[in-house]
Amino acid sequence: DGILVAASCSAHLARDEFYDLVLLAARDSGRRYREIARHSHAPDHSVTFPEGAYLKCIYLQFEG
Repeated sequence: DGILVAASCSAHLARDEFYDLVLLAARDSGRRYREIARHSHAPDHSVTFPEGAYLKCIYLQFEG
């Protein structure tokens, strides 16, 4: 059992691609997991262009 925290601060990796890759790796692990949360920029750090959405983080809880 444990929690995986995966994060990226690269504008070269799109947010959806990052989440897709992390979830694909979790599925490939063969272990049961659930997504706990996703986070990105704080509301006071507005993103006005695609490359500005560079902060991304996902939390997964794995079982057995």
